[in-house]
Amino acid sequence: MHRFSEDYSAKTFNRPTFNNLLSFLKQNKGKINKLVFLKWDRFSRNSIEALMTIQKLGNLGVVCEAVEQPLDMNIPENKLLQMIYLATPEIENDRRCINTANGIRRALKEGRYCNTAPFGYKYSRDETNKPLLVPNGHKAELVKEAFELFCTGLYAKEQIRKKLAHKGMTLSRSGFATVFDNLLYTGKIVVPAHKEEPEQIVEGVHQAIVSEALFQKAQVLSSKVKAIQSKPKTEREELLLRGSLVCPDCGGNLTGSASRSGIGNRFFLLPLQTGLQAQGFSTACQ
Repeated sequence: MHRFSEDYSAKTFNRPTFNNLLSFLKQNKGKINKLVFLKWDRFSRNSIEALMTIQKLGNLGVVCEAVEQPLDMNIPENKLLQMIYLATPEIENDRRCINTANGIRRALKEGRYCNTAPFGYKYSRDETNKPLLVPNGHKAELVKEAFELFCTGLYAKEQIRKKLAHKGMTLSRSGFATVFDNLLYTGKIVVPAHKEEPEQIVEGVHQAIVSEALFQKAQVLSSKVKAIQSKPKTEREELLLRGSLVCPDCGGNLTGSASRSGIGNRFFLLPLQTGLQAQGFSTACQ
């Protein structure tokens, strides 16, 4: 006796146990002639995939039967009823997803963050019993300390991450980097663009962990670090310093080029000469 049991959504047939069942039916083709389930929405909530799977099972000699919604498929009109049984739960799912998405977007516009609380925050309830982000004690202090350390300009983000990991800020390298780009820490919420509506930033009802000035300073420093790290891809023997010289004004890499003669020939100045022009470097940033 073989028993198959699963706890997966019926929105798709990409379910491990159902795939095992299919494999079992293929191995025992001709020995099993019926697949029984309670209702059609327990079989599937995707009408197109359901019809394809019913046909696939039929090729294996297996008939699908719902105990509480029995259909005699020898009667042609029952095909329409089967479609109704399969499409109705799919429509219910789609409507539920739309309502949920609209509810989340409405909450964001009202300044209420509805997704997973980022590091430094936790969920609580306000006076109307609605969910509310609140600073999470010691973790919130670690977020603030991370911004303050980075804005000194003395530490790289990875150095700060390792330093604060010992205090309890256990985030991955990528997760830690996103902290400095999360406007949520300033008490604001980004409402993504949707259809005709552009992206917008609204004041959140939650308490800020870092000041807007501190956040903006971190953005400026992050931009400078990225500019310094983005070295030119093309290396040339004639331009040995390409990718090593940085503009003192914007922090970007200086690039180099050859001089062109009156007849169109390109010449690099001798590296024995001194100064940036000896390497053919321009004063403009890349």
